[in-house]
Amino acid sequence: MSTSRPGWVKAVQGYDRRADNLRHQQSLIADERAVTIATVVAGYGRGGRNRAAAELAVSVGQVDEAIKRARSVYARELAETPPLTAGLWQALVGIMHGTLVDVTWLDQPGQLLAGEVEDAIGEDVDEDEDEAAILAAAARSWSRIQALAVLDAIGRRDLDALPTKE
Repeated sequence: MSTSRPGWVKAVQGYDRRADNLRHQQSLIADERAVTIATVVAGYGRGGRNRAAAELAVSVGQVDEAIKRARSVYARELAETPPLTAGLWQALVGIMHGTLVDVTWLDQPGQLLAGEVEDAIGEDVDEDEDEAAILAAAARSWSRIQALAVLDAIGRRDLDALPTKE
């Protein structure tokens, strides 16, 4: 009795692996779509959900579902983000206060965050240069989604969502 499988079984198993890969890719694309919608809505400010829904020709409920999905993605990413002290997170909140975060932040949010931190040194924010260097390096080390997750938490004033060390 032969232990090799017939060619058609191997072919079907190959199709199954390809289908699994496509489902995974589809999930990643849906995550990116959700993050983009959430970032744009936040950038629009008041009325952003309605505006995004109108521009996408979808319901506000669909926009809300995308935001919910994005927050789930953000939570997963923040769980993998190296923690900072509460003081450093507060410093970042102070630096970002009044900064418009819109669709232009989608591509390189970590670099833009680091730039904001470096620009704040010596300006009206009294940040220690060592703290600023730590913050800028941290922002540059974050993945794109981690940086967007940090921006989302700061924008919602949900500092409890940020990974904090003692």
